[in-house]
Amino acid sequence: MNLTVVAAELFAAGVLPPGELVITEFSGGTSSSVFALQCGEHDPLVLKFNDPKTIAAEAAYLRHYPNIPLLPDLYYADPQDRYLVYSYIHGTSAYVQGSKQEMLAGLALGVIAKYHPVPWPQEGRFPSWQDYLIAEIEDTRKRSGTLFTAAEHRMIATMAEKKERASDPFCLLHGDFGVHNFIFDDGELVGVIDPIPLVGQPVYELAFAFCSSPDDLEPDVIASIVRQKDWPYTRNLNAVYEDVLIALYNRIVTCTVHHPRDLSAYMEAWKEWKLFVNSKS
Repeated sequence: MNLTVVAAELFAAGVLPPGELVITEFSGGTSSSVFALQCGEHDPLVLKFNDPKTIAAEAAYLRHYPNIPLLPDLYYADPQDRYLVYSYIHGTSAYVQGSKQEMLAGLALGVIAKYHPVPWPQEGRFPSWQDYLIAEIEDTRKRSGTLFTAAEHRMIATMAEKKERASDPFCLLHGDFGVHNFIFDDGELVGVIDPIPLVGQPVYELAFAFCSSPDDLEPDVIASIVRQKDWPYTRNLNAVYEDVLIALYNRIVTCTVHHPRDLSAYMEAWKEWKLFVNSKS
């Protein structure tokens, strides 16, 4: 897309303040193209292009949660869903391993606890959250090669099929709630970007974040979050631990593609978590 044309549209819409515009492209995007827009001394903005369905979904998520400080402020969404513009969060995506408990607390209380319930989408692809999880697990099984035994595949499928996975509350989730999408400033969590939104159980969003890096994958870390008085969702730790095991199962196969050097640490965590969860049964 012609950036000059888009800039003219943004000036005309009053999104960009008057002044000389400097456009800088960010590197590292997977399916999107992302640019910083700097007008004089004004705070920079982010311009993001992607396919229309993805842009519409991200805009809907940011509109749904306009008052969560860790999320960017949506400044403009193109009516044709070609692009969106949101606030720039100063920092880096360089996660410092060893700070997981502090990071999870910020995410749990600063983002997930601020979600609000929504009905399950009747026109969606899956009849229930349980059906979504079962489909995700089946996709993982097909891509897992020899990483897991047949018994381990069955164990995870059985956990996903439990009735707790079909019950509310459901919320509009970020959907890709991992360290690769968190922004840090001097090691402090300051932002969450790049949602791939879906409706689901908020506790799984926490489990996803917990499993998104291979460090500090200890039951006490996530239990400390669920026990906090401001955590508004389930306090059933056995159910939370099962969500972690499901998220870890999915994450292990994802890491073989994107972060293969983490595989050995994840597999060690898998052995420990499997024994731990089974001991609670």
